[in-house]
Amino acid sequence: MLLVLFLYSTTGSTQTWTQRVVLQLPQVAGEEQDQPIAVMVYEDRLVIGNPQWQDRGLVEIRERNSGGADTWEVLHILEGGTIGGSFGRALSIGQQGLFVGGDQGLWHFTLNDETFELQQVVDNAATLSIVLYGNKLISCGPIVQGFDASLVKLFQPGPNNGPYVLTTGRGIAAISDSVSSCLGTQMAYNGSHLIVPDPCWQTTTSLPVGGLIQTFQVDTEADTITIDAQPGTYGGYWPFAEGDSLGMNFGRALALKGDTLYVGFGPAMSGAPAHVEVFRKNAIAGWDRYAQLHQPTNWTGPIIGDYGTAIEVIGNELVIGTDHGLAFYLEGDTGWVFQNFHDLGGAVTAIDHDGDLMAVAVPAVGLVYLYEREATSIPERAEQIEELHIAPNPASDHCTVLPVSAQPLRLRVSLINPAGELLYESTWNGSIPLTLTRGSVSSGLYMLLVRDEFGRVLSAGKLLWSDPSQ
Repeated sequence: MLLVLFLYSTTGSTQTWTQRVVLQLPQVAGEEQDQPIAVMVYEDRLVIGNPQWQDRGLVEIRERNSGGADTWEVLHILEGGTIGGSFGRALSIGQQGLFVGGDQGLWHFTLNDETFELQQVVDNAATLSIVLYGNKLISCGPIVQGFDASLVKLFQPGPNNGPYVLTTGRGIAAISDSVSSCLGTQMAYNGSHLIVPDPCWQTTTSLPVGGLIQTFQVDTEADTITIDAQPGTYGGYWPFAEGDSLGMNFGRALALKGDTLYVGFGPAMSGAPAHVEVFRKNAIAGWDRYAQLHQPTNWTGPIIGDYGTAIEVIGNELVIGTDHGLAFYLEGDTGWVFQNFHDLGGAVTAIDHDGDLMAVAVPAVGLVYLYEREATSIPERAEQIEELHIAPNPASDHCTVLPVSAQPLRLRVSLINPAGELLYESTWNGSIPLTLTRGSVSSGLYMLLVRDEFGRVLSAGKLLWSDPSQ
């Protein structure tokens, strides 16, 4: 039991997502789905926004079990109509109710058991994206004629939890000679960091750099939104480019987990595949590029396609949308481990979850997929991981890891200290003994992990390096 607790103290239990329900998107027969569909999940409610429905937009609210066990009947339908075009382009739902954005403004609706009412018009200006965090609401509008900046606004409830009021705003300039159509179409906010990408950004030269991101700090007590990084740094006005291999759509999808930022990056002009860039906040300034997530090598399943069309962080899990479906990852002490891929028949444009329910929009096939999560307990997971046999153990200078397979395999052995830091890594075929030399490693307890070519942990063991003088 001690071995298992040491292994999973930072990752908890493993999870399995199972596809339960497939729903048709609200649309007119023959309508082209060339715009993203928005989906939001809150408790047993599903909200779907189709901003191009009949050139007006539509929002559909469904509820679990409303028409029988495990059904998702439509409870309410809101059409753009006189409310305005692209209604449903921006959605956010929480305990405070449902917020919907479109070309003509931002609206706040209350959702009770049987009623659905307009609570207030929060803003009359066009709204491209909204994020609700606790009771804080942030919106972003487009650049309009006569102004050189998009406007990010922070709304908070008024006295006695009254209607939402604007508490501060900040202009965000398009760092370009021409107005960008993508600045502000999405955001990421987690109570502190505010990320605003511009995936359509281009240089003034003939070649596009492929987008940029701008990061800000939000202080809701002081009602301020301040620049978090200076121009020329990641998170400032830094357009991402890998040498001469310029990419496309950097920032087309975002997700935040604490001080870790996940950014979708489209395919490079050189032909390199799309992927997800991982950044971590630098304590001094900017964001440091930390890792890249690509589809696994030697994958023999269905075509995964380009990564980063949508991203969702769920605890220690990472769900990445591709132009073919969903890739599932588990975050461990040393990185992100690929778990599985689900082919959904088209590009995923939105992912949202609440608790053990997840919704995934695939407009290309006109469907929303609903998943439920089944937790696997730590003891159950422990039965799937074999314990490594190490001799001698404790060891002073050298030790041998005994074979784990009769046939050669493509394995990777990692030595990790109790803080989760990777100290040593080596390849191993698993069929012959592996000798480890202590080197400069200090005395103490360490963990050895054996992973397969997809990064999945197969075997684990504790290794105690002892002081030879004692």
